[in-house]
Amino acid sequence: MVADLVNSVNVVGVNDGIKQGFQTAKDSAQSVDEVFGYDEGAKNTLDAAIKAFDDFPISVLDKVAELVNEPLSVIKQKSELPLIKED
Repeated sequence: MVADLVNSVNVVGVNDGIKQGFQTAKDSAQSVDEVFGYDEGAKNTLDAAIKAFDDFPISVLDKVAELVNEPLSVIKQKSELPLIKED
């Protein structure tokens, strides 16, 4: 999921670079869609990856948050227990 997010950001960045550099590439292409590497659906893919990342539950964070105000002895004891539930 993190890889999808990073990859989506990279493709959107490439697209933006292609759009901004299109004037230079105009001599060899009639539209931005003809420029090698341009991905028309990149923004939609990025939006979907962001939504998936935002909606993804990370159980470890909940467990760590529960320990914020606990004394070190409790943190050490709980750190010996598994934090992630088997799904």
